Amino acid sequence: MSKSIVGTASIYAIGSLITQALNFLAQIVLMRSLSLADYGYYGLSFEVLILLQMVVGGAFRNFYLQLFRNESADVNNLTYYQISNGSLYIGLFSILLYFLYGVGFIISISLTLSFILTSLSLPLQTKMLADNRRVVLIVKDILTSVVSVMTIFVTVKLMRLPVTQVVIVQLIPAVFVSLTYIYRYQKNIFKEFTLNAFYKYAKFKYEPILITFILVFLVNSLHNKLGILYIKHFSELSVLAIYIAAFKFINPTLFIQSSLVSAYMPRFINDKNFRFDHKVFLIFFIPGLAVTLALYFLFPYVISFLNLTLYTNTYSLIKIGTWFILVVFIYGPMSNYISVSGGQKFILIANCFAFSLYLVAALITGVFLTENALALGIVFCFILAECLIGFFYYLYLAKKKMYISFLFPFSLVMILSISTSIFINII
Repeated sequence: MSKSIVGTASIYAIGSLITQALNFLAQIVLMRSLSLADYGYYGLSFEVLILLQMVVGGAFRNFYLQLFRNESADVNNLTYYQISNGSLYIGLFSILLYFLYGVGFIISISLTLSFILTSLSLPLQTKMLADNRRVVLIVKDILTSVVSVMTIFVTVKLMRLPVTQVVIVQLIPAVFVSLTYIYRYQKNIFKEFTLNAFYKYAKFKYEPILITFILVFLVNSLHNKLGILYIKHFSELSVLAIYIAAFKFINPTLFIQSSLVSAYMPRFINDKNFRFDHKVFLIFFIPGLAVTLALYFLFPYVISFLNLTLYTNTYSLIKIGTWFILVVFIYGPMSNYISVSGGQKFILIANCFAFSLYLVAALITGVFLTENALALGIVFCFILAECLIGFFYYLYLAKKKMYISFLFPFSLVMILSISTSIFINII
């Protein structure tokens, strides 16, 4: 791996490590201060916001990236576009999510408005990503996390507000930082603003590729969130809290994978003959395996050290769920390359097929497993679906005559075998 990629990945990793550490600290404060039911409610509310960010935010980010890749976009014009089109998509998608998740009306409105405001900086952030201005983006994430931790400490530890108020106040830091960044790095949008320009780019415009991105991210995100929806409707908030807590330990570790992908993104965009050789595989596989095994063996000690006695039952979920980390490390580079190189429709089809099997498997699991084992079965079905997606990406690249090492599919087979064995032993 070249020194430039190592350096870029290191910068992303350090910044992400700081951000994830701060976010993790905030979750620990919440877990230790709230009851299981309250933490389940808090987690459920923010899962709505996370889905908005993953689906609508992710779709618009990739849409803007393609425009910048083709050198056919202006960041101010895209900001106008985001104000109208982005807000419209956020509002429409929010209605669907609030129906599915069943959060309260006030929480629903607060989540929608906060994300509309934070998304105004999305074109600017995407431009910075395309221009490789990584330090500015990292600082933004760190600032948001710092303010968020302070907000949680004040609302939960000092003021001891009800959980609904904690959720609403916690939305403020991201909005504040995003608007501040627009003022700092995009001042010209205020100086050059004209009604004609705003009308030209802010009016609704149907973009087929954007819809494709939304559908791709929606199906892909539902893989991660189906378990939450399933448990929410068929079990209790306390069980949901255990399930959410497990992934609060799993998901933050993915910052390493995100850092590696971010470092490779310029090559994904510009290198038309990229090779997924054994070196690329090992660059992603080795850190993924190290994180997976560390979480698998050290989790009981972490729970004990943090004095999270309410969450000791989470370990059974971790034993299987931690393999999701390695799966993402393996298929992450394939997924991102396919996405930025025009393979969005295939990603959508592959994810739809895998999600359908995941849904059927989850329903079968709910019939044969007890309520106490329901969360465990959902996690196992999730791993199966994620591995299947990885196989689809491998086949796509192989069919495109790209060089891709056999280590990619072979490692997914091994993960399937290991996770199945663990699941059978626990059940």
